[in-house]
Amino acid sequence: MSGEPLTIPEMVRQSAGRFRSALALWERSADGPVTLSFAELWARVLSYRAKLWGAGARPKDHIAIIAPNSIEWAVAFLGITSLGAVAVPIYFRLQPNEQQELARKADVKFAVVGPTPGGALPEPPPGVTRTFVIDAGDGGSPAGVRLRDLPEAAVPDDIAVGPEDLALILFTSGTMGAAKGVMLTHRNLLTNVWAISRAVKVGPSDRVLLVLPMHHPYPLTVGLLTPLAVGAATGFENDLRRTADRMGEFRPTIFLGVPELFRLLLRAVFTRAESEGRLEALRRGMELSRIVKEATGVNIGRILFRSLHARLGGRIRFMVSGGAALPPELARQYYRLGLLLVQGWGLSETAPVLTVPEVSEFKFLFTSHYEREAGTVGRPLPGVRLRLLDVPEKGIYVREHGLGELAAQGPNVSPGYYKDPAATAAVFFEDESGRWFRTGDIGWIAPNGNVYLTGRAKAIIVLDTGEKVSPDEVEDVLKESPLIQDVAVFGRRVVRGGHEPKMEVHAVIFPNPQAVAERLAREGVAQPTPELIHAWVTAEVRQAQQRLAPYKWVREIILSDEPLPKTALGKVRRGELGSEFRFDLERFLAQAAVPTQAG
Repeated sequence: MSGEPLTIPEMVRQSAGRFRSALALWERSADGPVTLSFAELWARVLSYRAKLWGAGARPKDHIAIIAPNSIEWAVAFLGITSLGAVAVPIYFRLQPNEQQELARKADVKFAVVGPTPGGALPEPPPGVTRTFVIDAGDGGSPAGVRLRDLPEAAVPDDIAVGPEDLALILFTSGTMGAAKGVMLTHRNLLTNVWAISRAVKVGPSDRVLLVLPMHHPYPLTVGLLTPLAVGAATGFENDLRRTADRMGEFRPTIFLGVPELFRLLLRAVFTRAESEGRLEALRRGMELSRIVKEATGVNIGRILFRSLHARLGGRIRFMVSGGAALPPELARQYYRLGLLLVQGWGLSETAPVLTVPEVSEFKFLFTSHYEREAGTVGRPLPGVRLRLLDVPEKGIYVREHGLGELAAQGPNVSPGYYKDPAATAAVFFEDESGRWFRTGDIGWIAPNGNVYLTGRAKAIIVLDTGEKVSPDEVEDVLKESPLIQDVAVFGRRVVRGGHEPKMEVHAVIFPNPQAVAERLAREGVAQPTPELIHAWVTAEVRQAQQRLAPYKWVREIILSDEPLPKTALGKVRRGELGSEFRFDLERFLAQAAVPTQAG
């Protein structure tokens, strides 16, 4: 659509004019719901912009935001970018030294901090000129000045923000190594916003509940900026344990999550059904829903599970999974409950969305379209081009195997990494067809345009037979076991029987403490041993991997007594996995939420 604004301040200004009194932002405080209309939001953004100017901030200054999601977080981000400054969101749960290192890398001049869920304020990064506190209560804070106490100052009329101006520096999750600062311009973000809104038809009647932290571009672009652009509302919640309660109260039409969150929500449905004595009825209902869908194409989940839908607000159009691969069987379980769960694909370097599936209520309710296509991440957004590249170091060749590393081109692709030309040159390249970004994801493109991913190029395990194993695929299968909470699959060369070392598939697993404790109590095991837990987990792995080709089977299992290191979106940080793991049974069982007979 021509005339679509390509800067954040112009987008918010236009939305304030079009949707003045409509709900823009929502959250629940201790005193009840807090809301901002679009007109109120724009007024707050202008006030914030003026206060920043009065405090000495100028266009192109780098300003960190270290705080949980909130209306104030959103206002801070919009105020910073409306001044022409560069927002640097930093995850509030990182250790102070980690936050300080990211702030140093990004040349942060000012910082906006807010209290964590426990009430503590992050330490201001050293070297910042000034720290602003979102809300420290009436007592103030030694960390910095309260934003509400800052005077406004007139911003010169000649301050203008352009589409090519830098809006954001986001740090990659660093699952395979050190985090890099991804630069994103206003054009990168807004072209992605408008393409998303057209592809999935988001509009003023929609409400998006956001529980994922906005230091990642997936919740920031899809959960905040896209709703603001089209007149939809965004609600915030930081406590995952209250997700269902907030859904019932806010009544979203769209819910954003990651695979791990959708696993937890599904597990909560089963746990609640069991506590109410309805577990068998739930299972029978889901099986009936599956049978009817296979026979007729009709989804009866919304009828069978009316009470569940009511608890979730009764208005869910669809749920979106991102950040990591969504196992097809997990999506199908949601379908049986009458909930449409789709997955898109993208990366921080692409602002972030590259592909989305079609969202059609008719196809979901009256055809088997989504059951057939579970596993796809959809088709490229308008303006996005994809191509497949050979990966010689992994023995992957497009002509031979039909798959390769996906490269992306489009107006949403980042200019590169901040002050890191070597890292930029390693993944961005130009040829006669333009500038491309190597995503690092291995996949293939179906004749109908749907994209399928098989794993990260760096993580692919190449066996001595030449066969290739995607850790993601194996992990998704194993995580379907309720006894397994975290798993990381990797390749290791092993010498067996005096022969030459061979590459094998191994896995480190953090079992689910609660599930283990419940099984110990159920079976009356008074004196469990690590060997017993290992045997249980091994049996689960052997049963689960029967669905995989034998060459993909895990040959050795290592147990960990603590959760594996993960990003904020739930992906295991493979680069932080050590070579040694311990399994202290007492320490492990102490993490269970229920008492056991284990002594």
